[in-house]
Amino acid sequence: MHALVLHNNVVAARGYDKGYFEMVMGVRYNVSVSLPENIVSTYQINDNFKILPVKQLLDPPYNAKTQVLAGPRYLIYTTHVESQKYTVDKSIDALKNELKANVANARWEKETAGFDLGNGTIIRTDAESQAKISGAYNFIQLKNNAEIDWKGANGWMKLKKADIEAVATAVAEYVQACFSKEKQLNDVIDACTTLQELDELDITFTLE
Repeated sequence: MHALVLHNNVVAARGYDKGYFEMVMGVRYNVSVSLPENIVSTYQINDNFKILPVKQLLDPPYNAKTQVLAGPRYLIYTTHVESQKYTVDKSIDALKNELKANVANARWEKETAGFDLGNGTIIRTDAESQAKISGAYNFIQLKNNAEIDWKGANGWMKLKKADIEAVATAVAEYVQACFSKEKQLNDVIDACTTLQELDELDITFTLE
């Protein structure tokens, strides 16, 4: 990698590209020049411009939750340029939105994961299953004495009106509990006023 340096400023940096550096000088600075096909080390173009090899330094340590890498910054020496990225704190609002998105994803995963009725019967709660349970509930209101063949996560079962109503109620309460937990965590996130508070926040999604 090489840098095109004007006085003490890097104006372009990339793997050496004769055409690109010539274009930068011509378009930005109205300087017409013919550069060599290859440059190994340093190359003095004129009194103002030179090309120096770039040494890329390791990224600094940073907290990926509250910071992002930016840059790079350049330090210009006689024989080379050092390039290193630097850290920038995320804005509080940006981090809050990021955490809320993580909570929403966790809620969706929990909501659609299914649950145990308490007797070993696993109820599916993905969007399609919720719609089927709602349909079965509406159907059983019209056919009080009907029995429904229901395929659960762990096998077939015969469900009567009371069974369907119990399952529908349990699913509705489960889904509501997931959304209530999401709101609770969102409220906790909104209450934070510093990046440190957000960094220390535990947003593990568990239902009590």
